[in-house]
Amino acid sequence: MQERILDVNYSNIIASKTTFLPNNLKYLTQYAYHFSNITNISKILTDGMLYCRNHKDLKNCDVHDNASPEVINHTNKLVKDYVRFYFRPKTPTQYRNEGILSEDAIINSNLHAHCPIPVFLVFDINAILNKPNSYFSHESLASPNKVDIFNTPQDLSRAPFEHIYHFNYISEEEDKQLIIKRRHAEILVKKACNLHGLKHIYCRNTAELNTLKSLLHPQILNIYDKIISIPKNPRDFFNNEYLQIKNVYLDSNNDLFVKWINPCSETFKFKTEIYAITNGNWKLVCQGHNDSYNPYTQMTNNLYWKSSDYLKSGEKFLIRIYLDNNLIYTNIHTSSLMTSIL
Repeated sequence: MQERILDVNYSNIIASKTTFLPNNLKYLTQYAYHFSNITNISKILTDGMLYCRNHKDLKNCDVHDNASPEVINHTNKLVKDYVRFYFRPKTPTQYRNEGILSEDAIINSNLHAHCPIPVFLVFDINAILNKPNSYFSHESLASPNKVDIFNTPQDLSRAPFEHIYHFNYISEEEDKQLIIKRRHAEILVKKACNLHGLKHIYCRNTAELNTLKSLLHPQILNIYDKIISIPKNPRDFFNNEYLQIKNVYLDSNNDLFVKWINPCSETFKFKTEIYAITNGNWKLVCQGHNDSYNPYTQMTNNLYWKSSDYLKSGEKFLIRIYLDNNLIYTNIHTSSLMTSIL
């Protein structure tokens, strides 16, 4: 690798090499992308840092591992010393692990990867590539073999962008495995990366956006609130193939209703917790369990949780919902009884 030249306009280099992209997708080349489960994103925003997989500050943390154990175990150990970004959203990895899957579905899948609620951190690509400890590859680093990494504008200009930004169906005439590898081309930052250059924090829908905001301390939320949003074109970022939360609300009696997108007939362990303020602290006042929960059956029959008997007093309630021990939703709701009084 050659000596670094800093303050390079890398986005212009990429733009000059991606004139083949339709106009509606060209904006994607201006950014570097890191996606992870919503609970991990909450910690990243709280810490103000992204850490590599081997970093000491992650050793004792409760981190949701989005990756396939099989892929990670066969990835060169040196790669785990880098924070990893992609040149694009909707990589093949994201297609495999995005969305809520049951434990049985994960076990029966080929790679056992799972990111139930993906959130994107979208960075100015120049801010990332101009870091003195940043590098990039022309293909996936998830390989037991040595993959070349680079750090110069000349090497970037030689990248196979026609495959890195290949968004269409792969035809029979094309080299499928090569395109898949190159769609996974990565940007790397050694050890740790601050959040300088973070432009957008993208969630799939309003329920997940509210969950992320609820997970953040008010001081942290104040820093990022203006850039947490749903993308104007969600299909540019998310596949939306599997189960996801749509809406959670208390009806006029304070009974709990949960609505899903893509409700499936798979079975989950469902748990809900509802907290009320007592002496300035949140206290658990109601909880429900169902170890054979079927979202499709619940939606089809308009079933709900009879929580009203426990929510007769109090103005606000904190609601949490878990599927197979994964936090799916949390937010503060105003009592419907108080609303009707007002």
